[in-house]
Amino acid sequence: MYSNLICLSEFFEHCDLDYCIVKRPEWFPKYKKNSDLDILCSDRYQLKVSILTFLSKYRHITSLSIMNNPSKDCRRLHIDVYNSRSGKLDIKFDIIDSVSVYKKVKVNEGLKYFCLESKIHDGKSFIPNTACEMVFRMLEFQEYFELRPDKIKHLHFIQNHIQHHDEFVKIWQEYIEEDLPPVHLNYSQAKSKISKLFSRVWTQLTSLAISRKNNE
Repeated sequence: MYSNLICLSEFFEHCDLDYCIVKRPEWFPKYKKNSDLDILCSDRYQLKVSILTFLSKYRHITSLSIMNNPSKDCRRLHIDVYNSRSGKLDIKFDIIDSVSVYKKVKVNEGLKYFCLESKIHDGKSFIPNTACEMVFRMLEFQEYFELRPDKIKHLHFIQNHIQHHDEFVKIWQEYIEEDLPPVHLNYSQAKSKISKLFSRVWTQLTSLAISRKNNE
């Protein structure tokens, strides 16, 4: 079920750079073949060097594919690790050092710094606090839901952690330049389940926002 071609726990145990793993899989540090790891950091080039240095000891990695988008508005870097036996993708390190990678809404760069400053360590790696994680998952959902219906998993995460919605709304209102009222989604009938769940989750969040404003 799991690949574990490389030991993620060993790398993150000794990584002293400023980072946190966003949307970290629940089975981490185990991982499945053809999976990816989303990492927010202060400097993607420093993290790239650290990862490549660590990977250099693995002889059963046939090759590494490094993709960097030099565009000013897309500060993302990929390191793809391939299995020497199968020649297939084993794991992808998806590294960002800017929230400008999100295009559907305008995100203040301060979110990156707030997330890194408030990150927590759970004994496995650094991860965002729960409210920040909810914000990133909502951004991820809004960015890709039209092409990736499976992004509904991020709404499920938010719904399962709705007790943190007070802090979520506070962070969203401070760093996301978009009001909380629900956006209008043009879903096909096949995506109606996603639409209904989005509407339900968004209603819970917006109700708190309205209540907060009335009490100010």
